[in-house]
Amino acid sequence: MLRSYLTIALRTLRNQPVYAGINTVGLSVGMAACLLLALYVGHEGSFDRFHADADRIARVVETRTTPDGEEQVAGTAGPVAPVAVQEVPGVEAATRITQLFRVTVERGDARFYVGDYLIAEPSFFDVFDFELAQGDPQAVLREPGTVVLTHAAAQRYFGDENPIGKPLSIEAYGEATVTGVLAPLPAASHLQFSMLLPFETLAQQVAWWTPLTENWAPGFRSFTTYARLDDGVARGGGRSDHRADGP
Repeated sequence: MLRSYLTIALRTLRNQPVYAGINTVGLSVGMAACLLLALYVGHEGSFDRFHADADRIARVVETRTTPDGEEQVAGTAGPVAPVAVQEVPGVEAATRITQLFRVTVERGDARFYVGDYLIAEPSFFDVFDFELAQGDPQAVLREPGTVVLTHAAAQRYFGDENPIGKPLSIEAYGEATVTGVLAPLPAASHLQFSMLLPFETLAQQVAWWTPLTENWAPGFRSFTTYARLDDGVARGGGRSDHRADGP
């Protein structure tokens, strides 16, 4: 039967080349489109899957009632993460991150304008599995005046030098000593950044920082909060609904 099909196909190509060409091109375009769509869906579905507990990590969102109906936003108040760990059943760990204004980073005579940094607390590495090539994940974000660089940022500022223990001058935050270097960030991560600054640096350098982390007021939604849920809650074995209305 296969031989018969091949004979018919060859006869059609010989007798009706235009018609056969149109069919062949159409089939090729359709297969290419399906392949590209499959690759796109696979890429989108792979985001953040490199975290060991990817199925248990949730981003906290706030539901606001607007005149047009409900709206969900990712910004949360500063105290949400610590309160979630203390009071919400099923939350094993939580962490906050935020981004402020762009800064100038100086290394010797070189100056760099940076806006893709994150301000993070030590629990960042309790929730996420970003691999450190150098440094202790349990220690790198605990001390003020320190910074954790990505692999790309370390090469940008220090070239082939070992950056650990070396200083960078960061506008508005003063001098920061490099205590950790991350392995190259996976491309399929929704968090992309060049360096991490600890909460403690801002607590010492910026007078309004600590009040901001403790403020429940509706106008202070400056943080993105993530929680790692215990296995039972993540699999739907229980509910962890909780209203973080503040004091």
